Amino acid sequence: MASQIPQHERFGLLQLYPDSSAKNSPATSRKARSLSAHFDIFALHGLNGDREETWTYTPEAAHEDKAKVVGMNKSRDKLGSKKSKIEMGAHRNPLWLRDFLKEDFPNSRIYSVGYNSKVAFSFGTGRLDSFARELLVSIQRTRETEDEKQRPILFVCHSMGGLVVKKALLVAYVAEVHYKNILDSTTAVLFLGTPHGGSDSAALAKPLVDIAHVALPRLWGTVRKDLIASLERNGSELLELSGQFRSIVDKENIRVFSFVEQDRHPLLSSRIVDEASATVGAATEEIIPINGHHTQITRYAKDSNNYAIVLSKLRQHVASPITQSAPTFDERSLTLPDIYKVSMGQQMGLFPRVQNSSTASLTSSWSDASEEPTKQFRDRSESPSAAPYPVGEGALARSRGALSPSASFNDSPLGAVPAQATPSGYARSSASEPVFLVPYHKNDQFVSREDIMQCLWEQLHIDAQTHARVALVGLGGAGKTELAIASVYRYRSDHPDHMVLWIHAANANRMRQDLLSVADILGLRGGNHPAAHILEHLRRWLADPKNGPWLIVLDNADDLRAFTDSVGSPHSGSPIGSTFLDQYLPQASHGSILATSRSKQVGQYLVRKPSQLIEVGQMSEHEVLKLLRERDLRGTDEDMRELASQLEFLPLAVIQAAAYITSRSMPVKRYITLLKADDSQLVSLLDKVPGTPFTGSRSNISVASTWKLSFDQICDQNSQAANLLAVMTFFDRQVIPIGWLQGSINEEEPQNAIEFEDGLGLLKAYSLISERCDTSTTVEMHRLIQVIMRSWLFERGEAQARAVEALWRISRHFPSGDYTTRNECKINLPHAQKILDDPLISETTLEQPSELQRAWLRAKVARYLHSQNRFSDAGAQSSLALAGLKHAKHKFDEETLQVQLEYIGILRALENHDAGVKLAQEARKDSKKTFGEEDDLTLAATERLFQALENRRDRSEATKLAKAYTESKRKKLGSRHPDVIGGMDKVASLLKNQGKWNDAKQYEWQIIQSKSIDSSLGLKHPKTLKAQFRLAKTLSNQGRYREADEEFRKAIKGQKEAIGDEHHETLITMFHLAQNLHRMHQLDEAESLLRKLLQHCHDFLSSNHSETWLVTANLTAVLQDLSQRTRPPNPTYLLESRKLNEELLRSQTEHLPKSHPNTIASLSALAVDARLLRNLDEASKLEDEAWKLAKSALGRDHPVTMQSAFNKALIYHDQGDLKAAVEWHELAFKRRKKVLGWHDRNTWKSAELLAEVLVALRKGARADG
Repeated sequence: MASQIPQHERFGLLQLYPDSSAKNSPATSRKARSLSAHFDIFALHGLNGDREETWTYTPEAAHEDKAKVVGMNKSRDKLGSKKSKIEMGAHRNPLWLRDFLKEDFPNSRIYSVGYNSKVAFSFGTGRLDSFARELLVSIQRTRETEDEKQRPILFVCHSMGGLVVKKALLVAYVAEVHYKNILDSTTAVLFLGTPHGGSDSAALAKPLVDIAHVALPRLWGTVRKDLIASLERNGSELLELSGQFRSIVDKENIRVFSFVEQDRHPLLSSRIVDEASATVGAATEEIIPINGHHTQITRYAKDSNNYAIVLSKLRQHVASPITQSAPTFDERSLTLPDIYKVSMGQQMGLFPRVQNSSTASLTSSWSDASEEPTKQFRDRSESPSAAPYPVGEGALARSRGALSPSASFNDSPLGAVPAQATPSGYARSSASEPVFLVPYHKNDQFVSREDIMQCLWEQLHIDAQTHARVALVGLGGAGKTELAIASVYRYRSDHPDHMVLWIHAANANRMRQDLLSVADILGLRGGNHPAAHILEHLRRWLADPKNGPWLIVLDNADDLRAFTDSVGSPHSGSPIGSTFLDQYLPQASHGSILATSRSKQVGQYLVRKPSQLIEVGQMSEHEVLKLLRERDLRGTDEDMRELASQLEFLPLAVIQAAAYITSRSMPVKRYITLLKADDSQLVSLLDKVPGTPFTGSRSNISVASTWKLSFDQICDQNSQAANLLAVMTFFDRQVIPIGWLQGSINEEEPQNAIEFEDGLGLLKAYSLISERCDTSTTVEMHRLIQVIMRSWLFERGEAQARAVEALWRISRHFPSGDYTTRNECKINLPHAQKILDDPLISETTLEQPSELQRAWLRAKVARYLHSQNRFSDAGAQSSLALAGLKHAKHKFDEETLQVQLEYIGILRALENHDAGVKLAQEARKDSKKTFGEEDDLTLAATERLFQALENRRDRSEATKLAKAYTESKRKKLGSRHPDVIGGMDKVASLLKNQGKWNDAKQYEWQIIQSKSIDSSLGLKHPKTLKAQFRLAKTLSNQGRYREADEEFRKAIKGQKEAIGDEHHETLITMFHLAQNLHRMHQLDEAESLLRKLLQHCHDFLSSNHSETWLVTANLTAVLQDLSQRTRPPNPTYLLESRKLNEELLRSQTEHLPKSHPNTIASLSALAVDARLLRNLDEASKLEDEAWKLAKSALGRDHPVTMQSAFNKALIYHDQGDLKAAVEWHELAFKRRKKVLGWHDRNTWKSAELLAEVLVALRKGARADG
């Protein structure tokens, strides 16, 4: 019983007939019966259907429309739920596909296809595409032998199963390399209540939703709202699918039978799919009413009227009982496909009716049982509708050499049949006019690409006595075929006496098919001769100069194997080892060949010299603008340029965009907004084909489909190339290192170097990647190709695996991020950022090894970003790296500690001091436990901890740790080691900040005594250079400015060479050099340095960062001193200084308390600006406020308090109150002498000015006396 089979096992193909479960016997084995089949039938159920129950007749289903729907369980049984029974006691309910058709068509094979329809229609057309491809693959498995591949295919579809078939045939049309046989073999599709659409997407949405309401199981009075929303959302795309399918069936001459349900469904009291929605609108379509409602029209009793209707249409299409023998004909008579074409032409109104007696006499002449059974069906290679050449009043009818509608066959018994009904589908020329067989109209909107056209023309006419071959090669959608079309029409104009033949060259079979059709046109295909003999005859005919000059176009010649593989065989009459060109196309001096190809390798094979290979790339801006202006789009030239740039100047993409814009009457700007939204929306736009024809567009296949075809071809030709392209999709599109793609990430599967080069070469040949001209080590990709390739990978279910492989490759090859690799990191950072930002990597839980690779890559990226002062980005990556290591349960080791220490440094730059201290404490604790207290790694963690404590102003604890660190390092490394000098410098700084100036001087003196720094790490090592900077800073603090200047410049030179001129450490050294220059009164250079540093702070930090404040304060001090070089003071400097100090104070007040030393110092600096601008009252008011805040909050001995006292003395002096000036100078001098000592420069400054004021006061006293 069907209900006993698990649901997941009811998907896939079920062979209904011949019975695959029957016992094999010599006469009736499955293999034997399969080989005797003459055609295949594949049936697909609809939403929530079943591969057996959908087609099974039950009495309940037959009378379901008359019963009342009572209770949810009852309605589920009636709707074909899994509770319905196929078997009732000993009697099995009839499944008409198996039980009835086998009697009417015993020589057929019948399959029913099961699939998870709820999933197929729940997530948009992307999932529908996946199920369509699964269907094609399943069908391929049933058609492995040559005999099986020759059998025609008929599809029977119910409801939304028809959408899967339409999508499958569209995929087969696009992916011709893989599924061409299935498309070529499809002769008819029977749609039973399939919702094709209507006038718009809203018209399609209603039947889709109605189907969901009646087909889905009802639970607690609700239906699957997620599915209904998905169906409504994707209505427009499904409507476009109908348009694309209509175009294909018209081109391929596939018969369409659309059965329209006539009864209302009891649950909805209306027809679910009415006639407007149930019809495709194809030229070959026949619309048939069928009794019953939507779920009844697939279930028939043997004697039912509905089965009789369906059977009659199947018989009508098959045209004759299978059991009859096949016919033979006289050489001069028409073949059976000719009769079929005449019949079809009559039905479509293309040809006049012929006498029934003629066809009757022919159909009655079956005699030869050896004739191929497929001759019952039309041979599409010889069908006027299916051939790629227009019929009726198309291009050929208007071309020179085409017959008028009144022309007739020579020696044909059907004298009334016009030229368009010739077996080949070509127009046949008269004897005096050369054949011009081109399947496309001349494009009046073609924008000539003059450079390419001129080069092409020169090569075609290089020498009248030499066989010319030219190949246009380039990316799919680059405009190669359009250039070829324009060329052949120009060629025809210049050479009206030359024959022109257009051959579709996607593969050898297609080329043979077209060449056989040419042989028909030329009257070279008489009798039942093998195809190889006919093609040899054609070759000799083309080689004979008496037959005139010719040009053959080989369009879409993409598969190198079609030209290089041997086609000779003992049975073909051709020499073994000969290739397609050798066998079928002569190298005649009076003939030329023009090829178009995606593959440069094919082009190189076809031409004779490099100049004949013409690469077709992007259009120029001028050409694109001309193309777009001719479409009358709503937009400015700037809009057009941006549109072209977004589409990378690719012709097909631009034309497709113009068509979409025109069909929606939308402005160009809005389309550009859609393009920029996100990659998924971009894919959707690139995959859309306008619902209405668009003038100037040759193809109704989207640019996305065009490229996916290229991907399919590459996958078929070289799996290594397909894998490379897939992995590169997740790299940044520019400067992709070839070395990163080499080698295997799986040591058990080493990569073959030759196969790698072959794969890379194939991608370059297809123009999917390009090698940079300035280097042979990197390649590039178009962004649009990456986007479409990603979509292709998702359709195949391979995106996640390829993204992970890209992660491994990038993680393994990305440099360490330290100072020695900064240039490599800068070049390759975009690759790391792209893979880390990809949702497949960033938002996915990975397996443990991949999780670690992601974490290590993030750590390296953070290290580099930190060195480039991109602290916020570095912090994000470093935090994620640590979280990844923790999630992967990676043990604590040296690498983990390194990531922690680097993150602490980043937190310091971000001024997140609490988090920095917490992490430093954890790191030190874990390090002590793992490595020991005196281990260098633990000491490194200790160093980070006391730095973090200092930043948080926990100076006492920081000093204690810094002293212990310094002594430990001194014992291990000696006093001159950079680590020891760094420790001493930190202790001195901490002591100064605590007002312990004398103790600090002791450490500074030790640093100066270590002037000969230990260079065992290397002169250019960052630690050595940092020690040199610390020595210079100490010398400057000691007033030894010239010595300090020399050491600063040495350190900066070394840092620029070792770690770069924009590294944070280099910038710190430059800042201290500027301070030293200020002290030396070299104000111009100091100003220049500080301005550069301030700009850098604004670029990489923010206006509220402490380092920005520090640089601003020092710059204003320099500006104040610069203003004093003239008398009166230069107001320009002072006005700028005041503006900067006002901004500085405002910023600090927002983030710091008023009592903070920095805030008070800025207030005091504003007072200085006011004093120098001679606004003495304002200066006095500001300085009084600063003094009061400093004295109460910081104390009299704080450097800021002492500076405020000094500034008040200067204000009193300028106001003429010398006594008050003396008092404040004395106060400042005494405090500085006590705290800073006699040798401090500030103490000397106070003493100097105090003396000047005292002298002035004495002079004034004597003058008064």
